[in-house]
Order: sequence, then structure tokens, then C-alpha cells
Amino acid sequence: MLLYLSGDPYETGEAIIGLRKVTGSLKEYGIKFDKTDMTKNIEEEKIKRATVGVIQRSGGYSYKKSLTIGEISEMIKKAKAINPNICIVVDNCYGEFVDEKEPTEVGADIVVGSLIKNMGGAITPTGGYIVGKEKYIKKIEAMLTAPGTGREIGPMLSLTRLFLQGVFFAPLVVSNALKGAIFAAKFFKELGYDVKPLFNEERGDIVQGILLGSPEKLVTFAQAVQGVSPIDWDAEVLPSPLAGYENDILMAAGTFIQGSSIELSADAPMREPYAVYLQGGIYYEHSKLASLFAAEKLIKLKEKI
Repeated sequence: MLLYLSGDPYETGEAIIGLRKVTGSLKEYGIKFDKTDMTKNIEEEKIKRATVGVIQRSGGYSYKKSLTIGEISEMIKKAKAINPNICIVVDNCYGEFVDEKEPTEVGADIVVGSLIKNMGGAITPTGGYIVGKEKYIKKIEAMLTAPGTGREIGPMLSLTRLFLQGVFFAPLVVSNALKGAIFAAKFFKELGYDVKPLFNEERGDIVQGILLGSPEKLVTFAQAVQGVSPIDWDAEVLPSPLAGYENDILMAAGTFIQGSSIELSADAPMREPYAVYLQGGIYYEHSKLASLFAAEKLIKLKEKI
């Protein structure tokens, strides 16, 4: 059984798991799913039955604090104490290099993430990574490529240099993204908006949630971020359908690499409580400019209303 230990899975994962009716889901292959939230209570019977336990580090679009390394460590210890054979998988997206340790250092068996987020350092143009214990990696590599071939193929598409160069620059880029997120948290809190996390709270990832409270403010904020982007700065950002999501999604990302969340971006689902998620920034000054410009636009919108 696949058991999410951190509550609801991220929205795009629902179809993969089979919570939505799609072709090729895990459910079609007979893999059962359940969920629990170990930050709130411990459901021992579910943990005992699970083969794989998944911890999603980022809060996603749920407007909640992302999990810190300390919290992940405690969840793993408790789960392993109940079921020593459970394989703990951590979805580490947005969390790499935010703390001094990574999930593999606090007991995770497998860690996965994207190379167009933190780990790629705004250089790697595509792909993801999987790291962890050898016995699990061998099974994964056989399914990912072919039995008997596994990871001997290595990175493809003639992008090996960019993969390695991106990882090399990643810690520096993430540190700048964190500075931008901390500034936004303090700045928008001073302007009267609820933010998660607060500027002085321990962080689990680079994402800064800002509760704007209305669809008009969401669009205004996103258009401001797009307006200071290096690519497509003059594009009009509007909510639209996006594969894998139930609600229309608003996404500002004038990035050099399409979908690169470690570059400056802001996105939000068009649903209550109407929170925007600001993230990334190759350098701090760019992120700060985006916050200032967005605030200016929100003030002007308030004056019109």
C-alpha cells in the first residue's frame, strides 16, 4: 500500500495515484492508496499496512507551512518505529539546500525532486533526480530504463554538462531565492497581508505564501511579477486551465527555462482563500523588485476600488 504520511497529495499527483479516473494510474496496477497526517496524529494501523510512505515537503497550494527537516526527521523516526520495513520516500521539491541537511541524512530511503526547481540552479533545462538507498535505487532504475541496463545509460539528450553545472550553482541560487522570500514575508506582512511562513520562522522550502483574499488581487500580483520578468515581460497573465489541476491556474513565469520555479515566478489556483505563491529568484535584487512592484500595483487596485 502507498501511504501519504503528510496528508493530501499534491493536486497533480491525484491522477497518478488514481484518485481521479485516468488511464495508467497506480490504481489500475492494483496499488492501493491511503493517507494520514503524522503532524496531527499517528494512525498506527495504516502505517503498519504500508509498503511505501510518502512525505511531501512542500505545502503546495494548500496554504500551509512546508515541512522542515526537523519535522521530517521526527515523522520518519515514528513511522520506522511502527513499521521498520516501510520505505520512506520524500518529495523534496522546493526544499533542496534550504536547510543544512537533506532528507537522506535524517532517515529517508528515497528522495526525489525536479531539476527545474532548486536542484538545477536555474541552468538545467529539464529532468529530475532520484537518490537514496542502493536496494531501492536498483529497482527504480530497472523500471525507469530497462532491466539489466538501469542507470548505466546515464543522463541523456546531450545535457550532462548542464545537469552538473546546475547542481554546482544550486546552493548559491537557492540562497538568493530564500532572501527574496524572507523579504516578501516581512514586507507583505507589514502591508497587512497574512503570510506563510513568517519572515522569522524556520523554513521548509523557498515558497512564500501570501494571502491576498480576492481573484482580482491574485491577477494583479501575478501580472506585476510577469512585468519585471526578463522573458515575456509584456505578456498578459490570466487564469487558464492546466493539465492535472481542477481549478484554473494563474501563473507568472517569464523565465529563461519554461516552468523553472527556481527562477522568479508566482502562481495560484483560482479558488479560496485566494493565496499566491511567490518563489524563486536567481538573485535577491530581482525578487525584491518584484515584491515592490506587486505592492505598488495592489495599492493602485485598492485606490480604484
